[in-house]
Amino acid sequence: MNFNPKYASIIENAKILIIDDVITTGSTLKGAKLLLEKMQPQRVLSIALAKTVSISEDMQFCDKCGRLMRVRRNSKTGENFMGCTGFFETPQCRHTMSIS
Repeated sequence: MNFNPKYASIIENAKILIIDDVITTGSTLKGAKLLLEKMQPQRVLSIALAKTVSISEDMQFCDKCGRLMRVRRNSKTGENFMGCTGFFETPQCRHTMSIS
């Protein structure tokens, strides 16, 4: 990342707030803060409005074929359930399980 040097006098001794809409790894905020700190501001504060959530820890696999299960919704009852992602694959797997 580069910073336009014409803004150096504005940033020096300034109090700066960096706002990120969504934080995933934090690398954007960290990079921006490190870049600004080179310009010697009085203080840099970083905040994010939301954080992405990974569901990889909660991944479930089909007992029948080993493919990934995903949350689906019964169109008649509106009830959520886990359905095998192999439903549209060949060979087809129609295995489902309740969410508990």
